[in-house]
Amino acid sequence: YHKGDSAKVKAEERAAADPLLQWIERYPKMFRIWLGPMFPLVAVTHPETLKIILGASGPNRKSRLYQLIEPWLGTGLLTSFGAKWKSRRRLITPTFHFTCLAGYFDVFERETLQLIEKFGAAADTGEAFHVYPLITHGTLDIIMECAFGSSLNAQRDSNLPYVKSVYQMLDYTFHRFLKPWQWLDKMYACTPAGWKYRRCMNILHSHTQSVIASRIKALKESSSTSEGPACFLDMLLQCKDEFGNHLSPADVQEEVDTFMFEGHDTTSAAITWCLYLLACHPDAQRKVHEELDQVLGGSPPTHASMTKLRYTTAAINEALRLLPPVPFIARYLQEPISVGGFTVPAGIDLLTAPIAVHHNPAVWEHPWRYEPERFLSLRDTAMGARGDSWAFIPFSAGPRNCIGQQFAMLETRVVTAGLLQKFSLSAPPDQTVDFEVKIIMRPLNGKLLLKATRRHPAVPEPATCSD
Repeated sequence: YHKGDSAKVKAEERAAADPLLQWIERYPKMFRIWLGPMFPLVAVTHPETLKIILGASGPNRKSRLYQLIEPWLGTGLLTSFGAKWKSRRRLITPTFHFTCLAGYFDVFERETLQLIEKFGAAADTGEAFHVYPLITHGTLDIIMECAFGSSLNAQRDSNLPYVKSVYQMLDYTFHRFLKPWQWLDKMYACTPAGWKYRRCMNILHSHTQSVIASRIKALKESSSTSEGPACFLDMLLQCKDEFGNHLSPADVQEEVDTFMFEGHDTTSAAITWCLYLLACHPDAQRKVHEELDQVLGGSPPTHASMTKLRYTTAAINEALRLLPPVPFIARYLQEPISVGGFTVPAGIDLLTAPIAVHHNPAVWEHPWRYEPERFLSLRDTAMGARGDSWAFIPFSAGPRNCIGQQFAMLETRVVTAGLLQKFSLSAPPDQTVDFEVKIIMRPLNGKLLLKATRRHPAVPEPATCSD
């Protein structure tokens, strides 16, 4: 293990996933990986062993690798553990209540209309276009307005320094994960990558701090609060902990930056993969179109109509199963734990991988097939055909599951429904689509071609009564 198994996993080509999938077939429940010569990981890839790690009695602390993003995100909800995590989770959970999500719907719809304009312009050329950049700029505008109360207008101008810095920070962070000699902050700070990382981080932090200061001033000057909080930031500034204390500006910055980090590229990848898979499976796309025509007719999506889109939701869930945006989740053991008949000692990092569980042939039949019907067979469609909530974990599971999963699913449904209501999609038959497995699993270099054709929703005939 001179370089460790990380040398086998290349970050910028599809081969990144191949060794992992080979190991899953050989060891369907758990196996060991080395990152360099001194950093072992134990990978857990089956629901039976997974629930021991992610369940209520499992380790609460995230992997030591998460410390590499603390300079950017601090110790907010994603990276904290123990008492601080419990306090923050309890404090922030009400901000994702369904009544708050309903308030974000207008933002989802407004930014989707801009995406429809972009798709329409591409459709009118008759040529295929790269869909991922359009989607990711749209979701960035959505998350910015929901977080800060103002749009970044990334769909209008993708060259803004903040936009570039967001994408670059994700890449710099992942490449640092794979280079143990750069894990020491002082050593990393002396490298060219460390300089670029610091520059991007300063841009992101300066923007967040400026917006927080402006919102604090606006709230103090406002004479009326009858309309309630308008965005995630406002809710954070107004909420109080169990002792009646407000979060400090630094605490608020941690959570807003975390919200941006977790809620932007993940959703854009989910929407992109869903559109791509539907473009490759015309029968499934036809069923989505039929449902949208039946439920929506020619009208725009509404918050109430989202719950009626069962097949569309199943198509999204199956895309999340087949190509989960977050490929890896990791925990750190502070005490020994028994998993799969083995005792894993304290001080070891445990890796749980949605991409592994979702493609484990011992868990899912024909795991590489796209079959939305898997998620229509049960009352709880989030469990899929297995009926096992631990077999489908795109948003993690257990106490530390994604707090914003309902936000992400609503956003994904609105954007997907809005686009497919207006367009039919197809994929060039000679296209080879590769994916890169980094912090987010997305199209390699953002390149994924689709062709859009305008369609006119079929409005159902009104029911008539006969004499």
